[in-house]
Amino acid sequence: MGRRTLLLIAALVVAALGTVAVWLYASNADNQAQEGQQLVTVLVAKDKIEVGTSGSTAASNGAFEPKSLPQSAVPQGSISDATSIANQVALIPVYPGQTIMSQQWGSAGQT
Repeated sequence: MGRRTLLLIAALVVAALGTVAVWLYASNADNQAQEGQQLVTVLVAKDKIEVGTSGSTAASNGAFEPKSLPQSAVPQGSISDATSIANQVALIPVYPGQTIMSQQWGSAGQT
């Protein structure tokens, strides 16, 4: 083998080791960040919910999905069950991925 071939192989080995080291570091950092945090189940929007849509309609259409989040990442007023907003309507548009909060819902006259 020539000198260039050996250098190329050495460079590939070093690059592979570096990639593995970065992946292990990131995985370990993520685990340490979540360690000791209590998970809370909240509802998250799967689809866009328009203003005026009732909570019961959104729930029956499958617009919500439960998601487990660390308690420190859950906004105040987040709900875990759609029954508390069943008779209310969306006061603002709710976008996919957004946590469902009681402040986003109210009576039809408030819209």
